[in-house]
Amino acid sequence: MQNYVFSIGIIPVQEFIAEARRSRDLRTGSAILSWITANILKEIQGTMNGNVVIPHPESIKNVLKAKTLENAITNAEYSIPNRASGYSETQHVSELKQKFSDLEKNWINKFWEEQIKKIEGEIQKYFGNILLFQDAPFQLVWVAKPIDDNYEKREADGKIPSDMKEI
Repeated sequence: MQNYVFSIGIIPVQEFIAEARRSRDLRTGSAILSWITANILKEIQGTMNGNVVIPHPESIKNVLKAKTLENAITNAEYSIPNRASGYSETQHVSELKQKFSDLEKNWINKFWEEQIKKIEGEIQKYFGNILLFQDAPFQLVWVAKPIDDNYEKREADGKIPSDMKEI
């Protein structure tokens, strides 16, 4: 088994900010990105032998306490960054690539489809039969790097977070 340090990001953030017309829109966009990031990190911890270092795992739990996106939007404790770092253990890098690809395809796209289904009836009620944009407007980007033999020494020296910033 090989250990990898990884960094992920949910993008685009700037487009959410640019499209906001009110502070309420900014808050909602931030809540959506935080909710997605927290759920992706939960999946990484559960299915990829992942250990998240940044943001602190307690912050992830605070976001997930909301249980639903709707609750996260109305709850003041929703905010975590749209970026994260940690490490994961896997047999081969191709397995890690597949797992990150599956996260985007299966979790993000499934999440978006669920949100569209929730509002589809209301939109059709007011606008008639229109085609809704079905592709998720966000994307998971990631990078991973094998951890070398000096990892334990750097971890003991407290240098792992700075190493993660370098990848």
